[in-house]
Amino acid sequence: MSDTKNSIFPDMIEPMSNAIKQNIPETAKQTDGVVSTVVGFFNNVVLYPVKRRI
Repeated sequence: MSDTKNSIFPDMIEPMSNAIKQNIPETAKQTDGVVSTVVGFFNNVVLYPVKRRI
């Protein structure tokens, strides 16, 4: 009886934690690139006509 596990969650937490630590920096870089692209598009396409009128 002592060899049976009550839950699989303790065995899952460490690998998930390691995966998160490895993937968060890459995800942050990708998100930064997307945000920069959207802001650049807004600035160049949407605000450009407004800036020309002023």
